[in-house]
Amino acid sequence: GQRGTNFPQAPAYTKLAQSYIAAVAQGSNESGLNRIVELFREMDPSRVTVSRTTAPLYSCFHLAIVEEVVLAIASDEFALGPGGRRWLDEDEFLVRRRIHRDMQATLAKSRL
Repeated sequence: GQRGTNFPQAPAYTKLAQSYIAAVAQGSNESGLNRIVELFREMDPSRVTVSRTTAPLYSCFHLAIVEEVVLAIASDEFALGPGGRRWLDEDEFLVRRRIHRDMQATLAKSRL
């Protein structure tokens, strides 16, 4: 194959793929997953060459793209979706309200 060949556009193409994955991860999880799958189906493998390698089975370009997918899928924003984010916002509000109430009670007891 292409091992050892470094097309000049490979670093830029890799960065573009990473940026695209990061962007679609900001949307809904269903749409984002579909777009990531579509990216891998449509991606021209010759554009992300196996280069900058210290071993025959390692490529920093491939690793960078896969790492971006893992970060996208593992993010709370992507994994939870709008319903999960809303639930977390409501939960945070309840926790903050309780802290505020407990703080007022403590201040009243200490007469501060």
